[in-house]
This record gives sequence, C-alpha cells and structure tokens, in this order.
Amino acid sequence: MGSIKPFTGFFLLLILMSTSLMAQNGKWFQQAPKPTGNSLFDVFVFDSTTVIAVGELGTVIKTTDDGESWYIQAYASGTSVSLHSLSFVDSNIGWAVGDSGTVIKTTDGGEVWTPLTSGTTRRLYGVDFVDANNGWAVGDSGTILKSTDGGASWNSQTSGTTQRLYSVDFVNDRKGWAVGNNATILKTTNGGVNWVSLANESTASLCDVHFVNDSTGWIAGNGVWKENHVLKTTNGGTDWTYPMSGWLFWGMYSIHAVDENIVYLVAITEYSYPACPFSTQFFMTTDGGENWSRYAPCHTYALVIHFDKEGHGWAVGGGGLIYKNIGGNSWSKKNRSGYTFPIHSVDFLNADTGWAVGSYCEYRPHATCECKSPVIRTTNGGEVWSYDGGMNCARCYSIDFINADTGWIVGWAEVMSIDRINYATDGGVIWYQRGNQINTTPRSVFFLDSEIGWIVGDEGAILNTTDNGINWIYQESGTEKDLQDVCFVDAETGWVVGYEGTILSTTNGGTEWNSQASETQAALLSVDFVDAFTGWAVGDSGTIINTSNGGLEWLQQKSGTEHCLFSVDFVDADRGWAVGYAATIIKTTDGGITWTHEPPLPTRATLEAVHFVDANTGWVTGSGGVIFKFIGEEETEAPEDPEDPEEMPGAFRLGQNYPNPFNSTTTIPFTVHGKQKTVNSPVRTTLKVYNIRGQLVKVLMDQEKFPGNYEVLWDGKNKHGNSVSSGVYFYQLKVGDITETKKLVLLK
Repeated sequence: MGSIKPFTGFFLLLILMSTSLMAQNGKWFQQAPKPTGNSLFDVFVFDSTTVIAVGELGTVIKTTDDGESWYIQAYASGTSVSLHSLSFVDSNIGWAVGDSGTVIKTTDGGEVWTPLTSGTTRRLYGVDFVDANNGWAVGDSGTILKSTDGGASWNSQTSGTTQRLYSVDFVNDRKGWAVGNNATILKTTNGGVNWVSLANESTASLCDVHFVNDSTGWIAGNGVWKENHVLKTTNGGTDWTYPMSGWLFWGMYSIHAVDENIVYLVAITEYSYPACPFSTQFFMTTDGGENWSRYAPCHTYALVIHFDKEGHGWAVGGGGLIYKNIGGNSWSKKNRSGYTFPIHSVDFLNADTGWAVGSYCEYRPHATCECKSPVIRTTNGGEVWSYDGGMNCARCYSIDFINADTGWIVGWAEVMSIDRINYATDGGVIWYQRGNQINTTPRSVFFLDSEIGWIVGDEGAILNTTDNGINWIYQESGTEKDLQDVCFVDAETGWVVGYEGTILSTTNGGTEWNSQASETQAALLSVDFVDAFTGWAVGDSGTIINTSNGGLEWLQQKSGTEHCLFSVDFVDADRGWAVGYAATIIKTTDGGITWTHEPPLPTRATLEAVHFVDANTGWVTGSGGVIFKFIGEEETEAPEDPEDPEEMPGAFRLGQNYPNPFNSTTTIPFTVHGKQKTVNSPVRTTLKVYNIRGQLVKVLMDQEKFPGNYEVLWDGKNKHGNSVSSGVYFYQLKVGDITETKKLVLLK
C-alpha cells in the first residue's frame, strides 16, 4: 500500500497485551492506554476483523477479532526505531520500514519479524510490494530502493530528486508512483529503471499516493494553508485535477481509494463544526470527488487510513488512536481504554484505591477555549480507571487523598486567571473549590490528616491550613524561587524544594522556614522523606541528592542518567524509585548508593509521577496518558539444600508452561519429591491460576500426590468454564508448605 508519514514530527507527543517487562524482583505492566499509547504510523487491513499497525519504538499491534483483543509487540525484531509503513501481499507475508534504513519482514502474519539489510541508513517512509518478491521503499533525500527477492537484498534506484519521498504505490511490477516534499510526483513504467517527474499545480508536500488501477489515482498533501492538497488523475498522472480546491486545511495525511468512485481521506481542517471547529476529520466521496461528506471525531491527532478490497476500513494515529469504519463515513473508536492527556500526579491509599490527574485544554479558534483537567480513579489497582469529570483548569499538577473520600487537587486555571484549590468528599466524583483561591500557580499539595495541609507554588508561595482548607494562610518562605514539591513527616517537620537548588525546611509546621544548602543549582522537582532524618530530592539533569540528618547536609548521588527526573518515592530507607524524561525509571535498594535502570518500557513518554504503596506495588504516570503498574515478586526464604534433595519432605520443581504464549491449551510440568521415592509418602499438592490482580482464576489441582513427575493441562478457562481474556496470568504450585509462582501468557 502507499504510505504516508510526514506527520511523525507532528507528535509532541506491550511487548504483549498486558504483558510485563521484567524488572529486578518484579514486573511492569501497562495499564493505559490500551492497546498502546505509542503513535501508530501505518495500518493494513486484511479483512473486517483482522488488522495490523506499526508505529514508534518498533511497535506492532494486531487484532483478529475486531479489536476485542490485540497481540502487541514493542521493539519488534529488536528495533527501537519508529516504523513508518507496512505492506502485505497476503495474510502472512509482509514488510515494515522505518528510521535508519530499517526493514523488517514477517512470514507468519506479524507474530515474528526478521530484520533485513536495506543498504541505507536513511529514514524510510514508504514501502510497497506487489508480490512475494518485488517491492520498493522510499525515504529521505530522494531514496528509492528496489528488491526482487522478497527483501533479502535491495538495490538503489535513481530518483532524479533530493526531496524527501513519503509514499510509494505500484499497480504491477512495472508501473508505480512516488510522492514527496515540494509537490514531488515521480512515475515509472519499467519497474524503476527510470523515474520521471510529473508536473502539477500543488504547493503542498505530498504525503500519500494510492492508485486503483494504472489510470486512476489520488494523492494527499500536507502543509498549513497550502493549495491543492488533494490531487486526482484519470490518465496515470499526465494530467491532474484538484477535487477539494478552495478548502482550508492545516494538513492532509492519508488517502485511500476503494474504487474509482469511493475515496476516503483524513485531514486536519478549520471552520468545520461549531462543536469542533479545528480538528481531524474523515472525508468521503462516492462520486469520484464531486461531493464530500465528513465526520469529525474532535481531536487533532493525524490519522492514517487503509481499506481492504471489500471496503473494510481502519484508521490509526497519534497517541495510539484506533478507529474502524462502520459504514459510509461513520467511524467508531476502537481503543479499549485510556486517555491521551498527560497525567501529572498519582496517589494511592492502598493496593486498590487510587487517583490520577492531568491536563487537557482544547483551543478553538474564534470560539471559547475549553480547559478541563480530567480526574481518573480506580478501586481495583488500576485494572479499570474511571473518569467522572474534571477541574475547570488547564493544568492540575498535584493530587493528594487522605482517605477513601477526602482529597485535594491544585492547579492552574489559565483562562479565568485564577489558580485552583479543589476539594472532594466523595472519593473524587464531584469536586468543589475550597477556601480562598490564590494569585500564584500552586504546584504541590500535601495533607497530613483531614485538617492540616500545605500547598507550595511559584514565586516562593507556601500556604498552610489547619481547618480542612476553609482558610489558607501564607507562610513566609524567604524566597521568590518557584517551589515544586512539599513533604512532611509529622505536623512539625517538613521540606520544600524548588528551582535553582532551593531546599527549605521547618521544624514548627512552617511558622519558620530555613534554607538548606543543596550544593546544586539544578531545579529540584520532587522530594520524599521516610523519617525526620532520611530523604531524597530529584530534578534536572538526573540530579539526585540525599540527606541522612534532616537536611543539615545534602550529598549528590549518581543516578546514571542525564534525563530530567520529575518524581521520587521511597517505601523505606533502602528502597526507592525515581522517574523522568524519555520513560526513565531508576531504582535503588540501598538508599541510593547505587541506582539501576529498570528495563525499557514500551513507550517514549515523559514519566511525571511515581507512587508506591509498598515495595511490591507501585505506579508511574506521564505524558500521553500512560500508566504502568509494578508488581513485585514476594521474597521467600529458600529452605536449606539437603544433602539429598529427595530427603526433603514436600520438595518440588515447577517447570515453565509450554507453549508460552499459548492460544488454546498449555501444559504445566512439575516434580514432587518425597522422603523416599520408593516409599508411598503422598504430599498435599495444589496448582492454581491467578490473574494480574491476584484473583483466583481456577484451581487446576488439589490432591495428595506421590513423588514423581506430573503435567497438568490448562485450557484457558476459569472456574466457571468460561474462556478468559488474553493477558498475563500466574500459576502457583504449593507442595506441603512451600510455594513457587511462574508467569504465563494467553493470546487469542
């Protein structure tokens, strides 16, 4: 298929669905967005229910059941670059191309990808194969590559241009077109031996090309207020018409012709609907471009579309957005869960109950600016996040709950020029303004109990309440530096951090604040203390400082990163985490003497908040609405090894299930040892399956077992006989008083 991709730079912006990333003594699971929050740059439709898409960080997602479940990979074939384009010749054989000359190939429908050598390091934006052997790829600096052996080798062709080429489309092994910057259109009639430039009247960068036969084709272009974004030819490109001349577009990113009359395209345009005057919109014509209908999902993410020969269409785009055409020009969003707004703050009371808050502001030219920061909450550890409403502010920076009902949010209300203190008494369903609003931007809120709390913010602002927020009293901070975070260990003892290495401390509830020497000029963005003596602060350029005497002396620690760190959280004097830019998560188990990087997450998001309720349960949140949960492995003391392992009552070995992942049945092997294998000495043996929330799914075995080797089959059904959904599960074997747990993955 012809592919587009100049919008890669437009975005400021699981491994497997619910699949984990192994960390030291634990795993990270993506909770939102689902199926992915990574931007998707191309999509290929096999039929009405089977679709595959690719995107940043080597992301590949595929569904075979109309989006009910997704097979998801990040870093496909080991690549971490963005994949910009897809081409399949049947349900199994396909290729994807991307940054740094990346080409990968699959022969099993996208489950396994093999890297190929393209012979270039230039970014490739488009790929199109006409059969299992013959294909072309295009990219930066006029690059055109051709393969005649299924991608095993590639030869460079002379394009005659240095313009970036975004898309290529062939109707057979000889005739094809490529398009790119500055209204570039190239055509070949001999398989690329010669490419000729075609004249046209467009002023746009041409992003996508699609021909329905060797005569009729369409091109979509990009560029703010450029002319003639949409081009049509009925004679192979000798002449072009401009069916949407006069329309005002910010950008047009994708076009697909189902036949000579039915054409779909996606554009970002202005002056559309009163409710959504500036947004991404789907356009459709059924008469070859004479008339167009449009559908506005009301967001500004660029989307890419593709239809199969039967007219089944899907679209993917920024932030992992996914849409399916449900007839005509009607579209249904297929993302399972999650939000695209940045999540600045997260707070949990326990392993189940938590809240998060972020920013959302939709600017509407010649209309009002609607800014309402969403608040989401969960009562099941993040498996489901609900959105009940939000704050009338552009950015809500901090959230803090003191119990299951009572919580606080502070933020910046740009339009109304009032900064917000918000209060809830029903678990966050309804929020009210509380107390006197302030004239500086609040950055962090911290409550000790239902009465006593503090807020810190820009220009050295520190406010304190002792009456549940009815009244807020300014405390003298002694600085005009912007303050970013506040932490108290009791009603008297607390710390505040801010720009230019600012650290303030108090031992009398804030009646007096004293400056402490941080020995850094870096902006300090987060602070956490586990007692009156031991604490950490983090900030710009990977800065981490630590004190063991209440802040009388702060010492630098080596973080191992240059990325900005936005949040730090410790569960005791040894174990803590810090998060930051470019999905950075670092962990320490020795109080910060050494910090280690957690395995790369399948995201490039900036992580803005981290919160752990204990050493085995925590969350990180950030840009693009990402939420990841950490589930630790309980540490158990291993029994002393006997001289003869068969002499230990209840000893066993739990094997890895196979196949893994599986999609119908899987086998779990294990071995039970008794005091003597020659003696009948049965041992109580249970084998159980749990979901990622720790809920029992099914008991596979509960019997007295004699010593020996065993295998148990699980058919992917729960205790009620119903098939469970795709995802990660844990199987636990208990023999006597000893248990062991392993992970398995179910794919459908």
